[in-house]
Amino acid sequence: MVVGAILGVERLTVRKITGVAIAVLGVTAALAAGLAQSPPGAWRGELIMTGAAQQIAASEPVSEYARRPAPQGLDMHGRPAPVAPAPQGDDHLDIPAFLRRQAT
Repeated sequence: MVVGAILGVERLTVRKITGVAIAVLGVTAALAAGLAQSPPGAWRGELIMTGAAQQIAASEPVSEYARRPAPQGLDMHGRPAPVAPAPQGDDHLDIPAFLRRQAT
C-alpha cells in the first residue's frame, strides 16, 4: 500500500490504513499465540513467509506503475525517446556504396 502511494498508483486513506493495521495486528497476534507451542527455530519460517507476502504485495503496484503508457516523447524510463531521421531515398538502407546499383 505504501509502495503504491509512493508510485502514485494508489491513494492512501484513513480507512485503508486502519484496515491494514487491524489485519497486521491480527496476524501478529495469531502468530505470537502459536509461537509458544512451536518447536525452537520455527519463527524463521514465519519470518520467511512474512517477507514473501510483503514482496508479493509490493510487486503489484510496481508492475501497475510499469504498465502505464509513457508520456509522448519519452521512453518507459522517462528519458527522451530517440527520434530517427526520416529516410531519404536509399540512404536508409545500410548497403555499401559499391554494392548499390548505379543509376544511368
